[in-house]
Amino acid sequence: MKKLKLFLLIVIMLSLPVNGYCLTEKYCDCGDGGEGDGSAGDPWATLQEAFDEVSAGERINILSTTACQPAGSSGGFDIDTTVGSGANLIYVQGYTSSAGDGGIATIDANGETNCMQVDVGGYVFKDLIFTGSTGDAITTNVTSSDYCWFENIEITDAGGDGISEGDYWYVYGSEISVTGSALTVSSGYFYKNYIHDCGNDGIHTSFTPTVSVGNIIDTVTDNGIEADYDFQFMVGNTIYNSGGDNIYIISAEYSNTIIDNILNTATEENLDIDGNVAFYGYNNLNTNGGTAKSGTININLGGEETGIPDFEDASSGDFNLDTSTTLDNTAYPIAGGLTAQTDEQGAVPYEETGGAGGGTYGGSFTNF
Repeated sequence: MKKLKLFLLIVIMLSLPVNGYCLTEKYCDCGDGGEGDGSAGDPWATLQEAFDEVSAGERINILSTTACQPAGSSGGFDIDTTVGSGANLIYVQGYTSSAGDGGIATIDANGETNCMQVDVGGYVFKDLIFTGSTGDAITTNVTSSDYCWFENIEITDAGGDGISEGDYWYVYGSEISVTGSALTVSSGYFYKNYIHDCGNDGIHTSFTPTVSVGNIIDTVTDNGIEADYDFQFMVGNTIYNSGGDNIYIISAEYSNTIIDNILNTATEENLDIDGNVAFYGYNNLNTNGGTAKSGTININLGGEETGIPDFEDASSGDFNLDTSTTLDNTAYPIAGGLTAQTDEQGAVPYEETGGAGGGTYGGSFTNF
């Protein structure tokens, strides 16, 4: 189990962008008016202008004081010109007074279909709120040869999905609550996000590989996580109150790993594996729904527990275990023992301070 934990942690850490190289700072003030050159003294006045003129290795710093809205009936902002890659990624990040100060900027579709259409990769989106779309908030044609990252973002008030289509999305430390599914993508890495009150699935992936670690998924109409293909790694998630299954996997022929999750109160099954190969174990399967596992090979690593006390106050977002909880810590080798605690219980609990949407969604990677 220690080797599995180390492997997953290395995979995630190596996959993340490093904001340590030198970025050329550019600026966008959507309340400025006129046209600018992207400098601090003469910022771009529209986000579309910034997307059209940015170069690889630059950071678009969006001033947080005025929401950026697409002009006319454009259908949202388009990113289709400049490709970032390697040490020349393109950052799109909110700020208040100085670059990278943690200020939260808003991209408001203002009733258009999307907030943003991403057709080229190599972008990092950070410290942003996406809101106001009648369809999917963010859509993409990015393929496996390109990548995009989202860190500390909030997606809300979308008439469709949060992020839809495309391959290899990296989403971590973010909050998503939308009318459709939070994430409907081919594959990706999803780490320590808070997904809640969605009208379809929490995370829905259609291909491989996908790594879902340390997410809290609370109250979705259909499945907490649905995977339509193999090579799924689901570790340390807390999934609660799904209208379908908490985890549902359709597996064709290759292995999946479902370990160390808390799965609580599903209308159907807590854990539903329909396919050929799966390694599962050390999960807590609590309250409604048992386990449904079909196929030729399902390897139970053991350690499942049931019937523990509920969370402290799940209805208000407190997913810490009840203080009277006593568990056999040896059943949870990855999270280090799911005892009653205040910092993590598989996933890091949502906190009501800071962050793009009023909460801290991720915590540090050392908490995993």
